[in-house]
Amino acid sequence: MDGEPEATLRRRFEAGDLDGTLSFAIETYGAELYGFVAGLARNTGIADDVFGAMCERMWKGLPKFRWESSLRVWAYQIARNEFLRSTRRTNRGKRDLPSSSRARAR
Repeated sequence: MDGEPEATLRRRFEAGDLDGTLSFAIETYGAELYGFVAGLARNTGIADDVFGAMCERMWKGLPKFRWESSLRVWAYQIARNEFLRSTRRTNRGKRDLPSSSRARAR
């Protein structure tokens, strides 16, 4: 991928424009990140939830981002981690069901 989006993101970030940085990141990488999440989730409802959680996590983490990787790579890591978090929550909920309910939940 062309390095230009990353250069733009870094300029905005270094200028202190966190809103602009995140907006541009989502405009630039949002469709591919959503596709990645949707491929993992195989369910649009889950993908929507994970994508929203990913955007929120990016917003909260952006001020501490240190550019040890591209922002795109960082976003993919967050997307993956949010998907795994959602999977653990879902599986934990199934474990809490009585065994007869678990069979129906599958």
